[in-house]
Amino acid sequence: MIVVLQCSAKKRRGIYPAWDLYRGPLFTVSFRYARMLAEPKDIYILSGKYGLIRSLRPIQSYDQRIGEFTEELEQRYREQAMAYGILEESRVILLTGKDYRRHLLPLWPDAETPLEGKGGMVRMMAWMNRQRKEIS
Repeated sequence: MIVVLQCSAKKRRGIYPAWDLYRGPLFTVSFRYARMLAEPKDIYILSGKYGLIRSLRPIQSYDQRIGEFTEELEQRYREQAMAYGILEESRVILLTGKDYRRHLLPLWPDAETPLEGKGGMVRMMAWMNRQRKEIS
């Protein structure tokens, strides 16, 4: 099983493991929830600059949005997933908003999308916080 999160615009300056670089509220709550589901080595992040990356990978802070979905981006993400050996993963959980889901569902059409239909960022965060309390 793997869990995929979306990056955030708010970041620390410098080079940090991806999970420690992003500082946005949705990312922070998503990563905490993902940690209850999987080990950090099985958590991936869709980054506006780097594409699909492991949460443990050190990366440099940047200022680049995810952008519009294109066939070229889909191919890049597919190649990255293949390189990580996760393209054929049997269980994939996408903890992302709809814009990021649109980028990831072509890779994993049967992925679980628990945040779908939850509303905006505040509602998604509230749902994940409730789930964390129920699990712990």
